Amino acid sequence: GLPFTQTLGFFEKLLFLQGSQSPYPSQQGQLAVLLSPHYNAARLPAYHRLDLMVKRRWRIGPAFLLEANFTLLNAYNRPNLFYIDRISARRYNQLPILPSLGLTGTW
Repeated sequence: GLPFTQTLGFFEKLLFLQGSQSPYPSQQGQLAVLLSPHYNAARLPAYHRLDLMVKRRWRIGPAFLLEANFTLLNAYNRPNLFYIDRISARRYNQLPILPSLGLTGTW
């Protein structure tokens, strides 16, 4: 799989008013991600899928061509990783099996 940098944890990025003598933050902080210092040291799961396509053409008359196709993306329905949300650690996958029909006419 592709390399990526792992998440080590989270911290609150505190905001202070500029020029303020107060040691306390001026508002609630923002959640920030702490990344590993080892850049691209981990690997995502392997990615692969099988796409199939069947195409048929018919010539109708001297100037018209009709083409029909059927496509099947991710034919064996493998759950390929799209991305992982670093905050919730939720995995988002790409599309499952996706059939498609097409019809094209040219003249």
